[in-house]
Parts: sequence; structure tokens; C-alpha cells
Amino acid sequence: MTDLDLLGDVRVQSLLDIDPDLGADIPDDERSAARRATSVHTITLAEGEGEILSRLGQRPDLAGFFITEGLLLREVRLDSRALPELLGPGDVVEPPVEINTFLPVHSRMVALAPTRLAILGPSFARACAKWPSLLGAIERRKSAERQRVAIHGAIAQLARVEIRLLALLWHLAGTWGRVASDGVVVPFALTHEMLGQFVGAERPTVTLAVGQLDSEGLIARLDDRTWLLRSGSDAWLNEELGHAPLEPTAVARARQVRSEARIARDEARAARAEAAQTRRRRGELRKSPSEDVA
Repeated sequence: MTDLDLLGDVRVQSLLDIDPDLGADIPDDERSAARRATSVHTITLAEGEGEILSRLGQRPDLAGFFITEGLLLREVRLDSRALPELLGPGDVVEPPVEINTFLPVHSRMVALAPTRLAILGPSFARACAKWPSLLGAIERRKSAERQRVAIHGAIAQLARVEIRLLALLWHLAGTWGRVASDGVVVPFALTHEMLGQFVGAERPTVTLAVGQLDSEGLIARLDDRTWLLRSGSDAWLNEELGHAPLEPTAVARARQVRSEARIARDEARAARAEAAQTRRRRGELRKSPSEDVA
């Protein structure tokens, strides 16, 4: 019995159906073949689960996991301190590896909500060999994750805890934020203790900093325990950091840019398909006998 046999709700899905952007650079006439070639097993982790990822990650033919739904916490712990990282849909989880260190470092991955992942195994590797742009898309996702972690590290070096907290929440909003009428919602019920792990501060210090930001009208805790970044808080943050203030709709503008880019890709794809169809029609006309026009 394999580890997959121990899991319920194992499905087979095409990775290009799950995330079409991965195949944006695949030629239209090869898309159907690529869709079949990127069929992968997907598994579901219940909230609190994650050990199975370490076991599956020991397979030498595994390239990683692709998150399709949910939220995963990846954490590296040293003594009583931890460096957490949040991973969500579209992110790639690389198999855990052992590194040479004399430090008592421990790492873990755990689902913070029911989470579905695609297993990137040998069939996906073969698809990447045939369509290298697939591999390029995956590598860009991993590069973005590493950049996010680096930004987390820079945030933890800021002098004042309240600045660290607000910077962290806006950083998370850049990836997962939802625009609301009075600001931007970070849709995670992050506790003061977890926020402290992100910004390198003890929970009581975080509680004081949250109270200060709340009293100044910069953030609010919503009824579902998620966080609201009030309109204007990004301008306040950038002023504190010594940068030109951003407009409160920065996240909305970023999403609009991504949406426009996706629309442009779709239009270009449709234009290529129409051009190919026109060429086929011309070829058929050249082959067919000419007809007299009355």
C-alpha cells in the first residue's frame, strides 16, 4: 500500500485546467496534448495535517506539490523562534531536504485550512521536457515565493513593531488581499502569536502594537478574525518608511493590471486561432475546384 492509498479523495486532474496561466506560452495547436500530458494526482489535507507531505517528499521522482486550494503554513523553527511562510493557491511546495547545519533546526508543513495539492511527479517532468515553458512557469512561481520570504526577512529588521506589523499585513495583501469598501481585507485569522513569529516579536508586544494601529485608524480586526487594512494605511506606512505614499487602491490597481494582462493573452490566443483557421480555409479553397460565379 502506498501513501496515496492512505489518503481519501485522490483525484486525477489536468494541471492546465487547474491553473491555465501555466500553459500561457504553449502553442494553441499543442494545448490539447499538453492538457492530457499534465494530468496529475491531487490530494486533500484536512486542517492540521501535513506530515504526509514529508513522506511523499522523500520520493526521488517528486518535483514538488502545487497548491490548488486552501492555505499551507511552512515553518522553520530554531529553539523557541520560528520563521513562518504562508502558501496558497498557485504556489509550489518543494520537497523538504536536509541541509548540513550544527543548529537544532526543525521544519514542518501544516494545512491551516482544508488544502488541495497536485503532486508533480514523473509525468509532469516529462511534460516539462516537451514544453519547457511549463518548467519556466513553475520556476517563476518558486522564485516569487523566495522573494516573498526575503521581504518577510526585511520586514522583521524594521525598528518599530507597529511598522513591522503594518508592513507585513500589506505584504500579505499584495498576494491575497481583497478590496473592500473601506480598505483591503487580509483574509487570514492570524493570531497575535503568529503575527509575532512573522515580525520577530513577543505576543504581548504585538498586542500593544495592534492596539496602537487600531486606535490610529490604520487596521481593524473583523468579526471573522481576519484583518482590515483601512484606506490610507498604505500611504501612512510608506511615509513612515520614507517613500512616496501609495494610493489606497494599490492592490486594486495591481489586480487590474494582472487581469488586463490575462485578457491580452486570451485575445492574442484567439487571434492566433482565427489566423490559423483562416489559413486552413485558404488552403481548402486552393485545393477545391473553382466555381463559376453567375
